[in-house]
Amino acid sequence: MSEFVKTVSRFRNKSYSEIFPNKTFSSEENYFLQFNGYTVYLPKISPPPRALNIFEISILKLLAVEPFTPQDLSERLCLEVDLINFICARLFEMKFLDKFRQLTAAGKNFLGQKTEPFANKNILPYLVLVTRDTGEIFPKLFPRSTWQISKLLGAAIIQNYNSASAKVKRKCIFVEQKAKISSSISQRILHEILENFNVSHVNKIFIEQDFNIPSSYSEPIFLHIKAILKNYEDDFFLVSDGQESNDELLHSYICRQQKDILANLKWHGLRR
Repeated sequence: MSEFVKTVSRFRNKSYSEIFPNKTFSSEENYFLQFNGYTVYLPKISPPPRALNIFEISILKLLAVEPFTPQDLSERLCLEVDLINFICARLFEMKFLDKFRQLTAAGKNFLGQKTEPFANKNILPYLVLVTRDTGEIFPKLFPRSTWQISKLLGAAIIQNYNSASAKVKRKCIFVEQKAKISSSISQRILHEILENFNVSHVNKIFIEQDFNIPSSYSEPIFLHIKAILKNYEDDFFLVSDGQESNDELLHSYICRQQKDILANLKWHGLRR
């Protein structure tokens, strides 16, 4: 009898070498490892903002005080009206001003003013995963594009990538629930996860430092990981979810659940 579960996969149907082409290995095994999932809501990812010049900043600051006309701004800044209109058009393109020359949430955030939570922003859900045995938080954000509803059949998960030839069956690793399930994740940890995300990505998620990030427990989630053995004589293997070539938390977690994983990798490596 089958049922449907939520899975997360950055690899999808790609091999380890397709994601990390400079890595060589003798054995690759796919698993779906069970976590607890928490839904986190954050603004849409944005490109890095261009630095504003002194005239653009001055106009933003003046318009934050009251809705000056281009003529008023021209007199106060000693600039031509045409230049004022050009700068306002640029600030509109950068989403710091709306079409009425009023500051948007992004413009207010730039000047350090408080805004309503996520006002006028596109909000997107992300998943944060937590180990079921120790309650350790996996400090990564998984966007909706990595989610999928997959079929659970016994001890295997079957994924469908929109064509009959792309159906993939992979081993599922269930984890006994031992850690206490919290209703949400602490703000300190969520802000740390977001900070790590912004450090490792060109396009970033911008929020105020003291903003309360909404989060709530969702359901058990199965994360697609790959275990990689570089050489069948090695006694150490890599574990990846597709973001880095090896992740120590994933390595520790799967070793606690699958004691014979190294032996399996060596056996498959010898058969290649």
